[in-house]
Amino acid sequence: MIREIYYNINKRVFSIRAKKTPVSYAVAARVDLPKFVVREGGRQQVLREKQKNVHAFIKGEMVTLDRVPCLDGLRKVSYNPYKAGHFYDCQTDEPIYAAQYAVLLLDENKRPQVYIKC
Repeated sequence: MIREIYYNINKRVFSIRAKKTPVSYAVAARVDLPKFVVREGGRQQVLREKQKNVHAFIKGEMVTLDRVPCLDGLRKVSYNPYKAGHFYDCQTDEPIYAAQYAVLLLDENKRPQVYIKC
């Protein structure tokens, strides 16, 4: 099933929603054929008001992970509304809009980590 996944800063997990309704939470997931979506109106609101809102997410076929997969050869991706209006490769700053798959994890401080295979 196609899902939208975003980092929930209040619960410090990934929120998963279907048809714009939250349905569950995960600490690790794999998303096949992900599209990296940024709603520009929400981003502009963040820039104006300096208050976070859900306007960026990953959309695709989601599978919850039981264990951390091997991350060798994957590219780390991030999003910062103050830096760019799109997700980007952490090493090259190249815009990322889609991938073959994405792995979403939380680090030891419960911060989101996203890795992709192009």
